[in-house]
Amino acid sequence: MTELRRLRVIIADDNAEFRRTLSEYLQTMDGIDIVAEAIDGKHVVELALKIKPDVVIMDISMPLLTGIESTRLIKNHYPEITVVILTLHDAAVYRQLAKEALADGFISKNAMKTGLERFIASQQFGKTYEV
Repeated sequence: MTELRRLRVIIADDNAEFRRTLSEYLQTMDGIDIVAEAIDGKHVVELALKIKPDVVIMDISMPLLTGIESTRLIKNHYPEITVVILTLHDAAVYRQLAKEALADGFISKNAMKTGLERFIASQQFGKTYEV
Protein backbone atom coordinates (compact mmCIF):
# COMPACT_ATOMS: atom_id res chain seq x y z
CA MET A 1 0.00 0.00 0.00
CA THR A 2 1.29 3.45 -0.91
CA GLU A 3 1.90 5.79 2.02
CA LEU A 4 -0.12 9.01 2.19
CA ARG A 5 2.10 12.05 1.60
CA ARG A 6 1.42 15.08 3.83
CA LEU A 7 0.93 18.27 1.83
CA ARG A 8 1.79 21.80 2.91
CA VAL A 9 -0.74 24.08 1.18
CA ILE A 10 -1.09 27.81 0.52
CA ILE A 11 -4.55 29.11 -0.41
CA ALA A 12 -4.61 32.21 -2.64
CA ASP A 13 -7.92 34.00 -3.16
CA ASP A 14 -8.89 37.64 -2.62
CA ASN A 15 -12.26 36.63 -1.12
CA ALA A 16 -11.79 36.12 2.65
CA GLU A 17 -15.00 34.13 3.04
CA PHE A 18 -14.03 31.75 0.24
CA ARG A 19 -10.51 31.32 1.70
CA ARG A 20 -12.04 30.43 5.07
CA THR A 21 -14.51 27.97 3.51
CA LEU A 22 -11.79 26.33 1.41
CA SER A 23 -9.43 26.13 4.38
CA GLU A 24 -12.11 24.50 6.54
CA TYR A 25 -12.90 22.02 3.77
CA LEU A 26 -9.25 21.10 3.17
CA GLN A 27 -8.67 20.61 6.88
CA THR A 28 -11.25 17.80 6.83
CA MET A 29 -8.91 15.85 4.53
CA ASP A 30 -6.14 13.64 5.91
CA GLY A 31 -2.60 14.82 5.33
CA ILE A 32 -3.31 18.51 4.60
CA ASP A 33 -1.56 21.33 6.44
CA ILE A 34 -2.65 24.87 5.52
CA VAL A 35 0.59 26.82 5.98
CA ALA A 36 -0.58 30.24 4.70
CA GLU A 37 -3.33 32.18 3.00
CA ALA A 38 -2.69 34.92 0.44
CA ILE A 39 -4.99 37.84 -0.33
CA ASP A 40 -3.62 38.79 -3.75
CA GLY A 41 -1.28 37.65 -6.51
CA LYS A 42 1.79 39.47 -5.22
CA HIS A 43 1.23 38.13 -1.71
CA VAL A 44 1.01 34.49 -2.87
CA VAL A 45 4.26 34.78 -4.84
CA GLU A 46 6.04 36.23 -1.78
CA LEU A 47 4.64 33.49 0.47
CA ALA A 48 5.43 30.67 -1.96
CA LEU A 49 9.03 31.80 -2.44
CA LYS A 50 9.50 32.11 1.33
CA ILE A 51 7.62 29.02 2.56
CA LYS A 52 8.13 26.70 -0.45
CA PRO A 53 4.88 24.74 0.06
CA ASP A 54 4.03 21.52 -1.71
CA VAL A 55 0.84 22.96 -3.23
CA VAL A 56 -0.61 26.39 -4.00
CA ILE A 57 -4.35 26.56 -4.67
CA MET A 58 -4.78 29.72 -6.74
CA ASP A 59 -7.70 31.81 -7.93
CA ILE A 60 -7.32 33.40 -11.39
CA SER A 61 -8.94 36.76 -10.61
CA MET A 62 -6.88 38.51 -7.96
CA PRO A 63 -5.56 42.04 -7.48
CA LEU A 64 -1.94 43.13 -8.12
CA LEU A 65 -1.05 39.99 -10.10
CA THR A 66 -3.52 37.56 -11.66
CA GLY A 67 -3.41 33.91 -10.72
CA ILE A 68 -1.91 33.19 -14.15
CA GLU A 69 0.91 35.72 -13.63
CA SER A 70 1.49 34.47 -10.08
CA THR A 71 1.60 30.86 -11.25
CA ARG A 72 4.17 31.70 -13.91
CA LEU A 73 6.41 33.48 -11.37
CA ILE A 74 6.19 30.68 -8.81
CA LYS A 75 6.85 27.96 -11.40
CA ASN A 76 9.82 29.92 -12.84
CA HIS A 77 11.48 30.03 -9.40
CA TYR A 78 10.33 26.71 -7.98
CA PRO A 79 9.00 24.32 -10.63
CA GLU A 80 8.61 21.63 -7.96
CA ILE A 81 5.82 23.62 -6.23
CA THR A 82 2.50 22.28 -7.49
CA VAL A 83 0.07 25.02 -8.49
CA VAL A 84 -3.59 24.29 -9.13
CA ILE A 85 -5.92 26.95 -10.48
CA LEU A 86 -9.33 26.95 -8.76
CA THR A 87 -11.66 29.37 -10.52
CA LEU A 88 -15.16 30.31 -11.61
CA HIS A 89 -13.72 31.00 -15.09
CA ASP A 90 -14.15 27.60 -16.73
CA ALA A 91 -13.75 28.67 -20.37
CA ALA A 92 -11.20 26.83 -22.49
CA VAL A 93 -9.15 30.01 -22.90
CA TYR A 94 -8.48 30.13 -19.13
CA ARG A 95 -7.55 26.47 -19.06
CA GLN A 96 -5.08 27.13 -21.90
CA LEU A 97 -3.61 30.17 -20.11
CA ALA A 98 -3.15 28.06 -16.98
CA LYS A 99 -1.40 25.37 -18.98
CA GLU A 100 0.90 27.95 -20.61
CA ALA A 101 1.78 29.32 -17.17
CA LEU A 102 2.76 25.74 -16.19
CA ALA A 103 -0.11 25.20 -13.74
CA ASP A 104 -0.30 21.60 -12.58
CA GLY A 105 -4.07 21.55 -12.36
CA PHE A 106 -7.22 23.48 -13.26
CA ILE A 107 -10.44 23.04 -11.32
CA SER A 108 -13.71 24.89 -11.76
CA LYS A 109 -15.18 26.19 -8.50
CA ASN A 110 -18.47 24.70 -9.74
CA ALA A 111 -16.89 21.24 -9.41
CA MET A 112 -14.62 22.17 -6.51
CA LYS A 113 -15.34 19.33 -4.12
CA THR A 114 -14.76 16.40 -6.47
CA GLY A 115 -12.02 18.21 -8.39
CA LEU A 116 -10.04 19.01 -5.25
CA GLU A 117 -10.50 15.53 -3.84
CA ARG A 118 -9.09 14.01 -7.04
CA PHE A 119 -6.27 16.56 -7.23
CA ILE A 120 -5.22 16.20 -3.57
CA ALA A 121 -5.31 12.40 -3.82
CA SER A 122 -3.15 12.50 -6.95
CA GLN A 123 -0.59 14.66 -5.13
CA GLN A 124 -0.59 12.56 -1.98
CA PHE A 125 -0.05 9.32 -3.87
CA GLY A 126 2.41 10.68 -6.46
CA LYS A 127 0.14 10.40 -9.49
CA THR A 128 -0.35 12.81 -12.36
CA TYR A 129 -3.34 15.12 -12.60
CA GLU A 130 -4.57 16.33 -16.00
CA VAL A 131 -4.74 20.12 -16.37
